[in-house]
Amino acid sequence: MDMPKPDHRHQQLARLAGSWRGDEKMPASDWAPAGSATGIVENRVALDGFAVIQDYRQESSGVVTFRGHGVFTVDGDDVALYWFDTMGGSANVYRGRWQGEVLSLAAELGPMSSRCVFTVSGGRYRFEMDMKAPGGDWKNMMTGQYSKAG
Repeated sequence: MDMPKPDHRHQQLARLAGSWRGDEKMPASDWAPAGSATGIVENRVALDGFAVIQDYRQESSGVVTFRGHGVFTVDGDDVALYWFDTMGGSANVYRGRWQGEVLSLAAELGPMSSRCVFTVSGGRYRFEMDMKAPGGDWKNMMTGQYSKAG
């Protein structure tokens, strides 16, 4: 029996692979005042092409202020992102799909809803994360503009 092979859906995920660095903007929120930071993202294709592993860190004034670890996989027609970070708690599971160069994912995080969008084009990508409290409106939590490093 032949082993499974990654398909076009996995190849889409591989577009995220590489070393990325960029500027991030965070508007004022219930958790923190408005601010800016530098995001450093290391994405690598893993498990013979079936996953992309992400290691992320955010730095402000030369100090690491946040870290995250993600695993992107294909689950049926969806992309699943399993996300762990320095906020603690259990894994957050985001699901969504590609539409052209845009990967849109969403998750329910306890009472909060979260959505994030990766727009990948050439050697750049844009990341946007929004949150919504029950009965509230969507609020932007962070926008980052990244370029491939090296």
